[in-house]
Amino acid sequence: MKKRKEYSGWRATVITDASFCPETNAGGWAAWITVNSPDGEVRRHRRHGAFKKRPGTSVEAELWALENGVATATKLMPKPAKILAQCDCLAALQQLKANPYHKGIAVRHVRGHTSNTDSRSWVNRWCDNQARRHMLKVRRSSIPHLGKTKEV
Repeated sequence: MKKRKEYSGWRATVITDASFCPETNAGGWAAWITVNSPDGEVRRHRRHGAFKKRPGTSVEAELWALENGVATATKLMPKPAKILAQCDCLAALQQLKANPYHKGIAVRHVRGHTSNTDSRSWVNRWCDNQARRHMLKVRRSSIPHLGKTKEV
C-alpha cells in the first residue's frame, strides 16, 4: 500500500452542489468548505445562494458552484495552499481540472443522491438541499402564477 505524503501547509476541502431547472434556467448553489491550517486548526464555512446569471445547462451550474466554492476557499487561506474540490458531477469536475486557471486543484467525485451515512454524503445532501432551495426561489420568481391563488 502506498503511503500518502503528509502536507504541512494550508489546505481546503470544498464540497459543492448545484440545482438547475431546465424550463426556466433557474439555478442555485451551495458549498461546504473545510479549511485546515498548518497548526492543525480546522474551520468550516458554508456558502449558498442563487446564481447572478442563469446557467444554460446543469453541468454549467455545477461548474459555477465549484468555482464559487474554490474562490471562497482561496480567499480564506494564504497562498500557497492545496485545494480538493468535490461534487457529484463528473463533467463539471473534468472542466474544472482542464481549466489552466485552476491548475493544481485536485478533484474527487462524490456520489450524489444516496442514502450513504458517511460525512461526504451528508455534506453533499446539505449542499443539494441548500442549492435546491435557492433554485426554487428563483424559479418561483420567474413564473408569476406559481404560489399564487386565483381570485374568484
